[in-house]
Amino acid sequence: MSPSTVASLVGWALFAASMAVHVYALCLKDREHEQRQVEQYLQERRERLERMR
Repeated sequence: MSPSTVASLVGWALFAASMAVHVYALCLKDREHEQRQVEQYLQERRERLERMR
């Protein structure tokens, strides 16, 4: 393969890898957000149950 072909393939591979990392980071961020929402819901539910006693 010519050097320019190798450079092009390496460039595309790096681009694909960076996009994969970006998407993975977005998924982690979304999962953390969902976890915080669940924890907040559970906390509010506990507080409501405490008030009902």
